[in-house]
Amino acid sequence: MTPAEAIGLLKVISAIMSTMGGWPLGLVLLAVVLGPWLMMGIIAWTLQNRAAAHDKQSVLLIAGIKEQNTAAIKVYETRHTEAVQMYKDNVELVKGYAALAKDQASIIHLNTQAMTRLVDKIETILK
Repeated sequence: MTPAEAIGLLKVISAIMSTMGGWPLGLVLLAVVLGPWLMMGIIAWTLQNRAAAHDKQSVLLIAGIKEQNTAAIKVYETRHTEAVQMYKDNVELVKGYAALAKDQASIIHLNTQAMTRLVDKIETILK
Protein backbone atom coordinates (compact mmCIF):
# COMPACT_ATOMS: atom_id res chain seq x y z
CA MET A 1 0.00 0.00 0.00
CA THR A 2 1.39 3.34 -1.01
CA PRO A 3 1.26 6.42 1.23
CA ALA A 4 -1.35 8.00 -0.99
CA GLU A 5 -3.59 4.94 -0.65
CA ALA A 6 -3.13 4.93 3.13
CA ILE A 7 -4.13 8.58 3.36
CA GLY A 8 -7.17 7.90 1.20
CA LEU A 9 -8.16 4.98 3.45
CA LEU A 10 -7.82 7.14 6.58
CA LYS A 11 -10.02 9.81 4.96
CA VAL A 12 -12.70 7.22 4.21
CA ILE A 13 -12.53 5.79 7.73
CA SER A 14 -12.71 9.29 9.23
CA ALA A 15 -15.75 10.11 7.07
CA ILE A 16 -17.49 6.90 8.19
CA MET A 17 -16.72 7.65 11.82
CA SER A 18 -17.98 11.20 11.60
CA THR A 19 -21.30 9.97 10.18
CA MET A 20 -21.61 7.20 12.85
CA GLY A 21 -20.84 9.34 15.86
CA GLY A 22 -18.65 8.61 18.88
CA TRP A 23 -20.46 5.67 20.47
CA PRO A 24 -19.59 3.00 17.91
CA LEU A 25 -15.96 4.07 17.94
CA GLY A 26 -15.93 3.88 21.74
CA LEU A 27 -17.53 0.46 21.66
CA VAL A 28 -14.97 -0.80 19.14
CA LEU A 29 -12.11 0.56 21.23
CA LEU A 30 -13.68 -0.91 24.38
CA ALA A 31 -14.03 -4.31 22.69
CA VAL A 32 -10.44 -4.18 21.46
CA VAL A 33 -9.07 -3.18 24.85
CA LEU A 34 -11.32 -5.19 27.19
CA GLY A 35 -12.18 -8.11 24.89
CA PRO A 36 -8.95 -10.06 25.45
CA TRP A 37 -9.24 -9.50 29.22
CA LEU A 38 -12.81 -10.81 29.24
CA MET A 39 -11.84 -13.85 27.15
CA MET A 40 -8.90 -14.62 29.44
CA GLY A 41 -11.21 -14.35 32.47
CA ILE A 42 -13.71 -16.75 30.93
CA ILE A 43 -10.95 -19.20 29.97
CA ALA A 44 -9.40 -19.00 33.46
CA TRP A 45 -12.80 -19.63 35.11
CA THR A 46 -13.43 -22.64 32.84
CA LEU A 47 -9.99 -24.09 33.55
CA GLN A 48 -10.47 -23.57 37.28
CA ASN A 49 -13.76 -25.48 37.18
CA ARG A 50 -12.15 -28.30 35.20
CA ALA A 51 -9.24 -28.46 37.64
CA ALA A 52 -11.62 -28.63 40.61
CA ALA A 53 -13.57 -31.48 38.99
CA HIS A 54 -10.31 -33.28 38.19
CA ASP A 55 -9.15 -32.83 41.78
CA LYS A 56 -12.36 -34.41 43.07
CA GLN A 57 -11.90 -37.37 40.74
CA SER A 58 -8.27 -37.73 41.78
CA VAL A 59 -9.22 -37.76 45.47
CA LEU A 60 -11.79 -40.49 44.83
CA LEU A 61 -9.32 -42.57 42.80
CA ILE A 62 -6.62 -42.21 45.44
CA ALA A 63 -9.08 -43.24 48.16
CA GLY A 64 -9.98 -46.35 46.16
CA ILE A 65 -6.34 -47.25 45.62
CA LYS A 66 -5.66 -46.71 49.33
CA GLU A 67 -8.50 -49.08 50.25
CA GLN A 68 -7.19 -51.72 47.84
CA ASN A 69 -3.66 -51.40 49.22
CA THR A 70 -4.92 -51.63 52.80
CA ALA A 71 -6.85 -54.80 51.98
CA ALA A 72 -3.82 -56.30 50.23
CA ILE A 73 -1.58 -55.46 53.19
CA LYS A 74 -4.02 -57.14 55.57
CA VAL A 75 -3.96 -60.28 53.43
CA TYR A 76 -0.16 -60.27 53.38
CA GLU A 77 -0.03 -59.68 57.13
CA THR A 78 -2.31 -62.67 57.69
CA ARG A 79 -0.21 -64.87 55.39
CA HIS A 80 2.99 -63.69 57.07
CA THR A 81 1.58 -64.46 60.52
CA GLU A 82 0.58 -67.93 59.32
CA ALA A 83 4.07 -68.52 57.87
CA VAL A 84 5.70 -67.41 61.14
CA GLN A 85 3.44 -69.76 63.09
CA MET A 86 4.30 -72.58 60.69
CA TYR A 87 8.03 -72.04 61.34
CA LYS A 88 7.44 -72.01 65.10
CA ASP A 89 5.47 -75.25 64.82
CA ASN A 90 8.27 -76.77 62.73
CA VAL A 91 10.81 -75.85 65.42
CA GLU A 92 8.70 -77.64 68.03
CA LEU A 93 8.38 -80.63 65.69
CA VAL A 94 12.15 -80.79 65.18
CA LYS A 95 12.69 -80.63 68.94
CA GLY A 96 10.27 -83.57 69.34
CA TYR A 97 12.07 -85.54 66.64
CA ALA A 98 15.41 -84.81 68.30
CA ALA A 99 14.13 -86.21 71.59
CA LEU A 100 12.77 -89.29 69.80
CA ALA A 101 16.05 -89.79 67.95
CA LYS A 102 17.96 -89.55 71.22
CA ASP A 103 15.69 -92.15 72.83
CA GLN A 104 15.92 -94.36 69.76
CA ALA A 105 19.71 -94.12 69.80
CA SER A 106 19.81 -95.28 73.42
CA ILE A 107 17.44 -98.17 72.61
CA ILE A 108 19.59 -99.19 69.64
CA HIS A 109 22.68 -98.99 71.87
CA LEU A 110 21.04 -101.21 74.51
CA ASN A 111 19.88 -103.71 71.85
CA THR A 112 23.38 -103.81 70.39
CA GLN A 113 24.86 -104.51 73.82
CA ALA A 114 22.29 -107.25 74.46
CA MET A 115 22.95 -108.83 71.08
CA THR A 116 26.70 -108.69 71.69
CA ARG A 117 26.29 -110.44 75.06
CA LEU A 118 24.02 -113.00 73.44
CA VAL A 119 26.54 -113.69 70.69
CA ASP A 120 29.31 -113.98 73.31
CA LYS A 121 27.27 -116.50 75.35
CA ILE A 122 26.43 -118.53 72.26
CA GLU A 123 30.08 -118.58 71.26
CA THR A 124 31.15 -119.71 74.78
CA ILE A 125 28.51 -122.45 74.77
CA LEU A 126 29.53 -123.70 71.34
CA LYS A 127 33.24 -123.93 72.22
